[in-house]
Amino acid sequence: MCRRSILDMNFVKRALVMSSTDICHGDLTSIWTLHFTKMNMNHRVILASLTVFQTGQFDIDAALTVVPMKGKEQVTNDLQKLTCDLWLENDRLSLLSHGQEQSKLYSLHPSVFGFLAEKCGNDEHLSKAQLVAMSGFVKVIYKEIANNNKIRNSSTDLLLKNLQQKLIHIKRFFHITSGPTLSLLDAMSNEHGCRYIPLKMIWIAARNTLNPKAVDSFVKWHVNCSEKARDLYLYVYFKSLEAENLLEDGQEEQASEVIEQCKNEYKDARGGLITWTRRAKDEPVAWYALNAAELKVRYFSGKQTRDVQKLEMALKLSDKCQELLKAAKKELRRHLFHSESLEIVNRKGRIFFEIDQLDDAIKCHESCLKNIDMNSQYLLKSIRCRENLAVAYLKKSGLEEDVFARKALEMINKCVESDVIENPWTLQTRADIYYRLNDDTNALVDGMKALEIVRNRNLMATELLIALEKVARYEHGLGKNNKEASCKHFCGLSAQYI
Repeated sequence: MCRRSILDMNFVKRALVMSSTDICHGDLTSIWTLHFTKMNMNHRVILASLTVFQTGQFDIDAALTVVPMKGKEQVTNDLQKLTCDLWLENDRLSLLSHGQEQSKLYSLHPSVFGFLAEKCGNDEHLSKAQLVAMSGFVKVIYKEIANNNKIRNSSTDLLLKNLQQKLIHIKRFFHITSGPTLSLLDAMSNEHGCRYIPLKMIWIAARNTLNPKAVDSFVKWHVNCSEKARDLYLYVYFKSLEAENLLEDGQEEQASEVIEQCKNEYKDARGGLITWTRRAKDEPVAWYALNAAELKVRYFSGKQTRDVQKLEMALKLSDKCQELLKAAKKELRRHLFHSESLEIVNRKGRIFFEIDQLDDAIKCHESCLKNIDMNSQYLLKSIRCRENLAVAYLKKSGLEEDVFARKALEMINKCVESDVIENPWTLQTRADIYYRLNDDTNALVDGMKALEIVRNRNLMATELLIALEKVARYEHGLGKNNKEASCKHFCGLSAQYI
């Protein structure tokens, strides 16, 4: 029998003890109903508020975000009382940080949560308490994410590390703010500065914690909410996120349509043809965000189709984005302005690379590196920039002397040493550089590592095909002794196509 089943049975046995009546008088729900009606209204409201967490675990600090107008000591006593009465379960968890005391975690058993959810649905007072709790919870988590500067350039692993035990609450936050009751607009009602800054943090957290379908629901809900509120600049920003999301899903045409539609609506609003609410502090950044999204669409579309015209259009957009970013500098925090600037210049370098203007590409990436400290919060940007520079050096080495291949190797080694988690693309780039330098042995070592990562992470079939093809090439490069292994990987490659 599984541990969850044993816990369920134990919980039912303990719940029956709650009743002084005979078990024959009714089922478990009727027993809970009897005790719930005898419970004071204060504890009923607390239980209704705690349904915000559903069946997830929460500590005393999390409980304080949803229980209105109560101090820590009082809420602790209430939680202990409800635990003794078997409405709550508790567990102890050693925190990751050394030197901290153990924190008691509480949760609602699935059966209790189902019972309370039904009660809240049928009781206007409890339903109102639940909504107030949701609103308070959303505002607290919103501030936590928006002010957590450590996550702005993070991968999923770093995000988990920085937010630790709050990840489950962050996912719940996104679930609540994806409709139909609340949105981020409720949490941002007291935001006086430029709203792009907290929304940028929220977006990074969403992309790192939600699955693609949930991200799509979150963005579309806020497009609708901002349009309904007639909030022009929030609407423009969420439309730019919708375009980015479509681009990530490989829908370049739809992303382009979203941007064109939004640009037309923006012009109509500025011309007074449509009435919108406009906050002056949000205008320069919203316009920048839309153009930055268009830059991504044009770049990726041109790269995929090898369309030089689209890439040259993306190059002009990168210049425009740099101008818009300077105009928005006053409204942005220093770190965010710096981060966005690096991203634009780095992408500009990639565009030059795609249209074979390698000297200009190298200048862009080298310029980025001059403004990045490897020990700063821009570590991941530094890794990606060095990787782009290594690829540019590698391509130039095919045209000129091997000194550029050596420079490429130097750059990529720094990427591999600094990367938070091994990723196959960095290893494949280094393998290609080794191969260019006729070091087939090291090329094969990195190629095999990359192939193993791709397989273990169940990445797309195209990534597996690339990894197999590269390994087969490196095996072949080693000579006659490895022809059998090379054939084996080519066979694996053929099997993927079949």
